[in-house]
Formats: sequence, structure tokens, C-alpha cells
Amino acid sequence: MLDDTAFKAWVERTQGASLRFARRIVGLEADAADVVQESYIRAYVALRRGQFHSEASRLDAWLRRIVLRAGLDALRSRRRLREEEDTEMEEMPAVTTDGCGIDRGDLERALLDLPAEQRTAFVLREIEGYSLKETAEALGCSVGAIEQRVLRAWAGLKRRLQHES
Repeated sequence: MLDDTAFKAWVERTQGASLRFARRIVGLEADAADVVQESYIRAYVALRRGQFHSEASRLDAWLRRIVLRAGLDALRSRRRLREEEDTEMEEMPAVTTDGCGIDRGDLERALLDLPAEQRTAFVLREIEGYSLKETAEALGCSVGAIEQRVLRAWAGLKRRLQHES
């Protein structure tokens, strides 16, 4: 049986990292908060049903996969809405650029200009530190596809950042 006190403590311990991860996937603060809330609901229901097996995964890694799936769902929903309405995306919150000589705001804007597939692969691989295999598994594609998406993301970022200089 699920211990609600332990679940609450786990949420409090992981919510900051989950929110940062969701922001990097969806780009919008409000959407990221919704994604994280939805993720904890999904996790709570799954835990109550006994659908988490500790021998197969770490609880935090399992949550990150839930946040990723919820974030991708949010991106798909947003894409459908953007097709119906021509709206502008807000700026994405902080990405670390320590020591690389790139203005963080410029990088954030450039990331938002990337196609969702490239941005998601780039965030998982280059910002979150997933391995190629982990990124491929998380996004449901081949390692080769991830390599291509990340290379295209780097090329797109380089073009956009040079254009802004």
C-alpha cells in the first residue's frame, strides 16, 4: 500500500528538478507546472495500482520518464493549438551556459526556435546528460536518430547564435 506521507516527501524532494526538466522540454513556465502536476498524478495512480517495480527502475528515473511523456503530450497539444491560433511562445527559463561565452537569453531563444524533436533530444542529451541509448529509449527512436537530431540541433543553434551576434 502507498504511504501518502512518503509520497508527499518524495514530491517535495523531486519537484524542483522535475519542474526544471519539464521547462526545458515544453519551454513555457505555466505548461511546465501543468506537466509536473500531471506527472505526479500519473505516478500516484500508478503507485497505488502497484505498477512500479523497483527492480526494473529507480523511482526518480521512473518519474523523469513520466515527466518526459507528459511534456511530449503537452507539446503535441500545443502544436495542435498553434495550428488553430497563431500565438507566440514565451521565453524558456534558465539554461546553464557557465564558461562557454554564450548569453543565456540568446541560447534560450535559439532553443525555442528549434523543432520540438531536435530541442527535446538536445535537452535530454546535452543539458540533462542522458546517454544516447537513454535518450533514444525515452523518445522511442533509434540511437542513430538521436545522433542526427542532436547534430541538427547543434547546427541550428550555431546558425541562430551567429546570426544574433
